[in-house]
Amino acid sequence: MRERLAALARARLRDLLDLLALRADAIGEVLAAEQGLVAWDRAAILGHAQRQLRRLLEAPEPVGGEAVGVVLERRRQPLECLAPAWGALLRGARVHVGGEAGATRVGVELLGELAERLEIDGAPALTWSAPGDPLPDEVAGWPRIGVAEAAPRVALISAEADRELAAYVLARTCLRRAGDDPRAVHQAMVAGPCARLERHLLRLWVGAVIGPAEDPESFAGPASPELADAYLDALDRWGRVAAARRLCVGGPLERAGDPRRYLAPALVRLPWPPPEGVARPGSPALPLRGPILALHVLGEGVALERAAEAIGVPPQQQLWIGPPPVGRAGEGRRHVHGAVVVDLMPPGLPEPRPT
Repeated sequence: MRERLAALARARLRDLLDLLALRADAIGEVLAAEQGLVAWDRAAILGHAQRQLRRLLEAPEPVGGEAVGVVLERRRQPLECLAPAWGALLRGARVHVGGEAGATRVGVELLGELAERLEIDGAPALTWSAPGDPLPDEVAGWPRIGVAEAAPRVALISAEADRELAAYVLARTCLRRAGDDPRAVHQAMVAGPCARLERHLLRLWVGAVIGPAEDPESFAGPASPELADAYLDALDRWGRVAAARRLCVGGPLERAGDPRRYLAPALVRLPWPPPEGVARPGSPALPLRGPILALHVLGEGVALERAAEAIGVPPQQQLWIGPPPVGRAGEGRRHVHGAVVVDLMPPGLPEPRPT
C-alpha cells in the first residue's frame, strides 16, 4: 500500500510543479494583498518552493517513517507546506494539510487541487482544511511532520569580512517584509573596525525604498497594524537606554493618499558587553520588532563565538559573514563570504559605492 502511494506521488509530482507555475501570478497577487510582500520577495518565495519540489523529483525519499502526518502552513512562511507534504507522500505516508490562523490559503489549496489524483482504492492519501480551521477529529492525533517554525538569526561579522557585503546582507535580512521575516536578523555582532560598516548601513537604511507591494521598485512593503504598533513601542523603549546610540532613529513613514502603514528603519549601536541594567536585546524589556537592527560592537580580543554564547544564540541561528572559523564550518551555521554581486541585488536598495 505505501509503495503504491509513493509511486503515485512520484508520478504526480510534476503535476504539482506545473500547477505551481500556472498559478504563479495569482499566488503572487494573494501574497501581495494579504501579507504586503513586494515583487522580488514574492518571486523568491515561489522560486524557493519550486527548487524544493525539484529536489524531491530528482531524489525522492525512500518509503518509510511515519505512516500518517499533519503538515501545517505557518503564518509567515507561505508555500513552505508544499515540500514537506509531498515529501511525506513520497515516503508512502497519508497526509493532512492545514494551517495556522492568518496563514495564506494558497499553498494548502494548491495541494487540495491535486487531492483527487492521489487516491488509492478510493481512499484519499491527501486531505486538507483551511488555515485557522480546527483539524478534523480523524487526524487530530496524527503526528506533526512540518512545517518547522523558522527562528530569527544573529549575524556574526568577522574582522576579515567585506564591510559592504555585510551591510547588504544585513539590509536584506533585517528590512525585508518590514522586519517581519521569521528568519530576520535583528542583532549583529561586529569584530574589528565598525565605522565603515556603519557608513554603508546608514546609506542603505536611509535609501531603501519602502513602498506599496504592487510597486516593482519597492524593497519592502507596508507593515501590519500590529507590527507597526510593536515597532513604535520598541523604538520608544530603546530611546530611554542611555548606552544605546541611535544611528538611525526610525519611525513611521507616510505616503500621500495611501492609508497603509509604512516604517522607516532604525539602527542602534551598543557597546559590549551590554551595560549593567540593560536587558538582553530581544527581551520583553528591549524588543526587536520591525525593521530595527542592534549592532553589538565587540572590543578587542572578544571572540564572536563566545559573544554569541553569552546571549544564547545556538549555531543554527548564527549567520556568519566573512570567512568561517577554522574547523567550525558546519554545526548548522550559515556562512556568507565574498563581495557584493550587483546582478543578484533586489530592487529598492541603493547601488554599491565607495564610502
